[in-house]
Amino acid sequence: MANRDNRTDNTSMWSVGKISDENVLADIAKNAKNLNVRRNAVGKISDEVVLADIAKNAEDLIVRRDAVGKIFDENVLVDIIKNDEDPSVRRGAIDNISDENVLADIAKNAEDPIIRRYAVFNISDENVLADIAKNDRDPSVRRGAIDNISDENVLADIAKNAEDLSVCIGAVGKISDENVLADIAKNTEDPIIYKYLKNSNIA
Repeated sequence: MANRDNRTDNTSMWSVGKISDENVLADIAKNAKNLNVRRNAVGKISDEVVLADIAKNAEDLIVRRDAVGKIFDENVLVDIIKNDEDPSVRRGAIDNISDENVLADIAKNAEDPIIRRYAVFNISDENVLADIAKNDRDPSVRRGAIDNISDENVLADIAKNAEDLSVCIGAVGKISDENVLADIAKNTEDPIIYKYLKNSNIA
């Protein structure tokens, strides 16, 4: 029985390899019984409209994720991020977005903190990251933004102005310029930040 099943699967894969009509391939991608056949069909599709239909409507998350990986229309990707139920599919959509304005909008406005944090990892604009570090409602997103910031002046501003103490300390911990640290020590009103700096022989 197993050998017959394997022959059937191989025949199905071979058949898919001979099909060029992408609408037919889309139907196979959504409805074939065998996962490998469905994935093979997605692999042969290049039309992003067809891929978008699969990404939005296929029941199998692996097939949706495969389709998303081939989509670069950022409007479609944003729609998938907003509506797909599976985090791995939504993360796959974020990976294909290059416009930092779009990423910033996701990082600031997506409901799921996991998705906001994942968008943060793909942002290089440190002013946007600083805004997220100071204002996001989820501490893991705020700390994720800190991790992507290297400009010590931006970090100093966060250390002085963020309300979340863990974010302030995270920012201070990434600053190496002693003049910047000394300025924070002179101006901070938070005793924990001052103690942290004092223990680091700065204050």
